[in-house]
Amino acid sequence: MEVGYQAEPIAGSAVEVQLYDEGGRAVFPQPLSAAVESKNLRVITNRHIGFVEAAVPKARLKLWSPETPHLYTAVVTLRGPKGVSHTSVRLGFRRIEIVGRDLLLNGQRVLITGVNRHEFHPRRGRALTEADMLQDVKLMKRYHFNAVRTSHYPPHEHWLDLCDEYGLLVVDEANIEAHHHHNEVCRDPRYAAAFVDRVSRMVLRDKNHPAVIWWSMGNESGHGPNHDAAAGWVRHYDPTRPLFYEGAISVRQSRSTFAHGALTTDVICPMYTSIEDLRRWADYVGREEISGKPWTGERVLRDVEALNPDLTSPLPRSPLPQVPDPRSRPVILCEYSHAMGNSNGSLSDYFELFRTVPGMQGGFIWEWCDHGLWQTLPDGTERLAYGGDFGDQPNDANFCCDGLVSAEREPHPAMDEHAKLAQPVHVEAVNLPRGRLRVYNRQYFRSLAWLKGEYSWGVDGVPVAEGKLPRCAAVAGASQDILVPVPTGKVLKGGSELVLTVVFRVAQATAWAEVGTEVAWDQFTRALPKSIRKSGRAVQGGPTVQVEGDDWVITQSAGVSRIARATGAWHSLVRDEMNLWSAAPAISLWRAPTDNDGIKLWEGQDDKALGRWRGFGLDQLQRRVDTVKLKRRLDAVVVETKIALSGRENWTDFKVTERLVFEEKLSRLELDLRIGDPALYDLPRIGFQLGLATGFEHVSWYGPGPGETYSDRLAAGRIGRWESTVDAMEVPYVMPQENGHREAVQWVALRHESGAVVRCQGVEPFGFNASHYPANELYRARHREELVRSPEVWLNLDGFHRGVGTGSCGPDTLPQYCWAKKRAHFAFELEVSS
Repeated sequence: MEVGYQAEPIAGSAVEVQLYDEGGRAVFPQPLSAAVESKNLRVITNRHIGFVEAAVPKARLKLWSPETPHLYTAVVTLRGPKGVSHTSVRLGFRRIEIVGRDLLLNGQRVLITGVNRHEFHPRRGRALTEADMLQDVKLMKRYHFNAVRTSHYPPHEHWLDLCDEYGLLVVDEANIEAHHHHNEVCRDPRYAAAFVDRVSRMVLRDKNHPAVIWWSMGNESGHGPNHDAAAGWVRHYDPTRPLFYEGAISVRQSRSTFAHGALTTDVICPMYTSIEDLRRWADYVGREEISGKPWTGERVLRDVEALNPDLTSPLPRSPLPQVPDPRSRPVILCEYSHAMGNSNGSLSDYFELFRTVPGMQGGFIWEWCDHGLWQTLPDGTERLAYGGDFGDQPNDANFCCDGLVSAEREPHPAMDEHAKLAQPVHVEAVNLPRGRLRVYNRQYFRSLAWLKGEYSWGVDGVPVAEGKLPRCAAVAGASQDILVPVPTGKVLKGGSELVLTVVFRVAQATAWAEVGTEVAWDQFTRALPKSIRKSGRAVQGGPTVQVEGDDWVITQSAGVSRIARATGAWHSLVRDEMNLWSAAPAISLWRAPTDNDGIKLWEGQDDKALGRWRGFGLDQLQRRVDTVKLKRRLDAVVVETKIALSGRENWTDFKVTERLVFEEKLSRLELDLRIGDPALYDLPRIGFQLGLATGFEHVSWYGPGPGETYSDRLAAGRIGRWESTVDAMEVPYVMPQENGHREAVQWVALRHESGAVVRCQGVEPFGFNASHYPANELYRARHREELVRSPEVWLNLDGFHRGVGTGSCGPDTLPQYCWAKKRAHFAFELEVSS
């Protein structure tokens, strides 16, 4: 422990240290004491040192962790002939080690649920207040992040104080980034001293923070001897923490080798590695474990060459240092799941990998907040601006707006997804009909006693029973079986689906959550027996048809519809003297591109989904009507329209059969799609778009909610009956794009201010969104303030909607969330009531 600078130690000077626990009680019976030694003990900091050492009594020792951030206060007193001075520092006790392919904290393998964070504020730029920092750390804790990487420089010291206090593991990163000069600066001896200086100053400043468990050698600077020099300094000065550097070892096919990278990192920490590549790596290392072959430097070079067929020449066979076994390294992604705009698809797939594949131990999402700056416009209004909005050249446009929260710290929907996947409690149904559940404590260092549970049963979204869960106090890593009462009898009659929801809330307040704060939930569904399901709708007569001018006029109990005989367009549905339609239902294959589909302000996006879609003209599809026929079928009227669609005048691109089926009380939209060119299979969406009249503002649905969900971002969708408004369903991403979708719903209903209701139900679960902004309006605008709000409501009914992926800087949408078939068939039932 360092004490104040003096050219020569003052005779008779001594240092005393006392340790105080969280209750302010002294840990040692007497302060520890040591004389300040002579100048012979001066070290690189040019200070004189007094050393004290003692074991903390086991009964008084509480270990620090993200779940239990126990802190002590060390009070240091310097006594000497010229008086007495004091200082203090907060510290914690924890052990970090790597055993096999696991990083252990206090002996436990901890899944890293991390996020990258820049210091940023939309009005003050890089200048943050303590209140700003506190807001960030509380939000991270509430959404179940347990780690943060200080990308790409050591943070303000107060941030580390908060991480110590609230419990966040920290990758403390040196201010080293070469980027465009990726493998040059790190190999230039003129920069060696700068590398060592920046790393050593970070370590010297931050060494007493228990939250810091990794030292990072910088970001995106390749790998060279300058990194090794800095790493060597750290390994000598602080052997208690592992090193962390992405550029040293890669799991991808590259020239990186274990032989040289092992000196600079103890963790394999790649960025934006696909799930496929991570599984391939885990399988490769796993097979090597089974073989038991020795891992020598020469073997490393051979294996790297085998994994990298693109190498133009063998790697140099110069003498190699002792090579630590690469299998004894956890994989923790320094960056993954790029949170730009409507993003973070497949988080659930990454978490499944982290929880099931040996050696995979989590990672850090890129990144925490959008970096938009408030800009005053000529009319006095403000907008969040990004690259190029200030006349700055060059710029990366909106690539700086890539946060899980907005610049003003408003959580984006992906935050809910992360909170669900990383929640500290997991529940499984052992025997749902009997109400037997198994509660797993996914924490590593504390029991569930700080939580309280509750349950509720719903039938098709209508609550029928609720209560408190039995007390759960499973210790860390353990499970506990519980029973909940199961509803029976008449409350189930007429229902089709029974849903059990269990919720865990804070019972003992923490620094980041008040009593009652929700921290975890799970749901279980059970189809009800057919004998008590709703009976089918009785058929009562059928609609009538007559010809009036260019239209067929079809009269039902729901209203009067007009269908254009030449085009098959259902352009009018009148009920109570009001036309409910503002535009005829029509097939929809296009969505406003997300940033992951392709960054619309950038060139060079031809290899992205957006580039392909624009090349095929999906944003400007033309419709050619081939035939329109009206048929009578039992008690229904069917209008069948065969059309061709193309955005490039290739009328074999899409062949479509649209059917409008009118029964007495309901109508049905049916779609048959045949795709002519396999290159067209990967479509944004397949379904119908309806234009509803002005006034349809209230939205209700049954299915996942309440927030935005997509096929690859569905974990946070809680099944229920939800209500919202059209405006409230919009997610205000800085760059206008596809947003507000709800996936896997059973039905959706929109109510007009007059009381009229249009209800849509899918033959199979479907997706929908309702908006005042059609896709091409979202596509046109560069900022939200440029959007022109239409008074009517655009309702999309999607039999298929492409996942969002993370392709703005990472893997594209995974194949299982893309369309890959030649044909599609979807159908939706429409009911109108008042």
